[in-house]
Amino acid sequence: MTEALYTHNAHTNVYGRRREKVQTLSARMGFEIGSGAAYLPEMQIPILEPGTDGEEVMPAPKDPAKLAEFSRIISESNKRRRPAMLGKCHSEESKQKMSASHKGANNHMFGVRHSEEARRKMSDAKKGVPMSSEARIKISEGHKGLHPSEETRKKLSAAKSGKNSPLWKGGLSFEPYCPKFNNEFKERVRAFFGYRCVECGSQQIEKKLSIHHVNFNKKTCCDDTIPLFVALCIPCHAKTNYNRDYWQRHFTDMITSKHDGKCYFTKEEMTKCE
Repeated sequence: MTEALYTHNAHTNVYGRRREKVQTLSARMGFEIGSGAAYLPEMQIPILEPGTDGEEVMPAPKDPAKLAEFSRIISESNKRRRPAMLGKCHSEESKQKMSASHKGANNHMFGVRHSEEARRKMSDAKKGVPMSSEARIKISEGHKGLHPSEETRKKLSAAKSGKNSPLWKGGLSFEPYCPKFNNEFKERVRAFFGYRCVECGSQQIEKKLSIHHVNFNKKTCCDDTIPLFVALCIPCHAKTNYNRDYWQRHFTDMITSKHDGKCYFTKEEMTKCE
């Protein structure tokens, strides 16, 4: 009988192993095979079977539990072998060839999309796992000097616009402001806070300070909502798009404690200031 060949899974044929290896493996797993035996009955493994290319090969077990044990033993055996590339480095030419062989249609994920369940599992697996400082530095260094093309910028912008934006609130940004919230009113708010950002204290110079709705209600001044506003520089105003509950409490407490609930000049007070 042809010397037995074996494989550690149902897809990869490993050649060059002699029959003594199969006998050693069977002995470790608690059974024996006699001379000339064609099967390992306890594991349902035919020692030899015709391969697709005419070669005789030995497939992995059909029983899942025995397959796991079979794979474990093969894995332990491989660990004792010296890796072919240990202490060696691929040349730049080899790296380029390997990279090219996995791009486009050659990539195993080409045209394939992860299912929602798979994406959820991958997301859950990474939650709560802090990134090391070394990894952060490597990522930062890898992105230095890189400038996305105009086409890439448009794609990134489109991918996070409208409903795709993490800040999407059902289209509230398209709703109009109360007509009373006009340039004249905004100027009275800026004047009340001395033309300074209430958060960082920066002085208004050329670019006018933004007027922020503390309660995030664009209809304030036209409905029954208490009108609360603050003057903010652009960087500080951008911060209020995140953790809105915190910023609403923060500015409400500031206006109440420091300004007795007032946050803008009346028209008469503004006239006197001028």
